Order: sequence, then C-alpha cells, then structure tokens
Amino acid sequence: MPSSLSSLDELQREAFDSLDKASTTKALEELRITYLGRQGKITELLKSLRDLDPSVRPEAGKRINDFKVLFEARLEEGLK
Repeated sequence: MPSSLSSLDELQREAFDSLDKASTTKALEELRITYLGRQGKITELLKSLRDLDPSVRPEAGKRINDFKVLFEARLEEGLK
C-alpha cells in the first residue's frame, strides 16, 4: 500500500502542476477528461480500491476522494 500512496502523491503533484499551467478552457477540459473521465487517472484509482487489502481501503479511499474533490474545485476555479 505505501507504494500506492506515494504514487497518489506523485499523481496529485502532476495534476495540480498541470492545472497551474493550463491557460485555456480547452486545456482545462482536456485535464478534466484525463483525470476524471471514464478511464481517467482518478477514476482508475477509485476502481483499483477493490484490489486493496480491506484493512487499508478506508484510508486509501478517503485520500483518493479528498484528492478528487480538491481537483474538481481547482478545475472549476480555472473554468471561471
């Protein structure tokens, strides 16, 4: 599990760096699809929860959901 959490940290850095660099509505929409789409990176993380040991699922699920909520909020800020 620690490797999954560290990859989550890397993904968060990558996602937020990408959001900071996005300067157009089109770029933001592409990021939304990349991270939140049906086969997006965050979506895939959520799907992978079922493969984790039940004892670590709650913590991992909370961290992924927190990341998703924060990403969505920052994305909305950029779209305004």
